[in-house]
Amino acid sequence: MLANIGISQLIGQPDSPALCIDDVLRAVDMVQADALAVHLNYLEEIVQPEGQTRASGAAAALASLVRELPVPVVAKEPAPGCRAPSPSGSGTSGCEPWTSGWRGGTSFAAIEASRAAAAGDTVRAATGLAYRAVGHPDRRQRRAVRGRAAHQSRSAACATGWMRPGP
Repeated sequence: MLANIGISQLIGQPDSPALCIDDVLRAVDMVQADALAVHLNYLEEIVQPEGQTRASGAAAALASLVRELPVPVVAKEPAPGCRAPSPSGSGTSGCEPWTSGWRGGTSFAAIEASRAAAAGDTVRAATGLAYRAVGHPDRRQRRAVRGRAAHQSRSAACATGWMRPGP
């Protein structure tokens, strides 16, 4: 079982303070989670009409969370996919395992662009449409994630997203 937060929740935003370790522990305890998934979803955040867009200090906040939380922290890049971190874990602030989505599945940039347009936010809507098809192709992303796991036998890595059935 995974508890879930967005990385932007670890940074103080204009309308809300940053989550502290006690807040995150309550979320983990509430669902009796075995690990915490932290979504690295800034593309979605910048397109959402109510998006939390402050990012400064996110890597340090994530690294601190990894050190303090008694359960594993999974870095989850839901879409459009990002380059796999190095075998040492740099790029994910020490999160183990690491998972990524990829281009070809649901485009949350497009979904949020539609919501932004309905709210009359033309800048966010245009941003979402501009980035709706951005991402690493499925096969390249799966190879990167598989290679990451192979370099660290103690590490798990998984790729998530929709895969087309058939031959």
